[in-house]
Amino acid sequence: MLIETIQELAQRTADVICDLRRHPTDCKIPRSKIIAHRGAWDRQNIENTLQAFERARTLGAWAIELDIHFTKDNVAVVHHDPDLMRCHRHPGVLCDMSFKDLRANVPAVPTLEEVLALKNLHFMLEIKKALSPDQIKILQRQLPNWNPSRTFTCSLCNLN
Repeated sequence: MLIETIQELAQRTADVICDLRRHPTDCKIPRSKIIAHRGAWDRQNIENTLQAFERARTLGAWAIELDIHFTKDNVAVVHHDPDLMRCHRHPGVLCDMSFKDLRANVPAVPTLEEVLALKNLHFMLEIKKALSPDQIKILQRQLPNWNPSRTFTCSLCNLN
């Protein structure tokens, strides 16, 4: 009951912000959709973790936005920052850590593969830095039969 109320409130708010209230309900303009930026996170659920993404889905999010980095041994992982200090209070830098070390020290950081296994969500992938040819191939293998814009979208940022 509370979830439906929250979804209705969010929908009405989005409609007002986008000024969709003046359009008839049978018009061709699609309804607003809820996107959970880094999942639904709070004090109990750290952003960009499986728990935050599961919670977003439970709350009715249509999509989740997530950030992709690679470990030293080229495992695609989901985390916003290049380092682990802000969210996990760990001094490690993702591109300098092996996945084995990352998993041993900060097990809450999921792999991209683990996140993509979640069902009934659209994925908005953000790539945080320029990729090597090997990393591009890794992403291509992890998204083989996916339909861009139907099952995922991708953006590139801060590619210096």
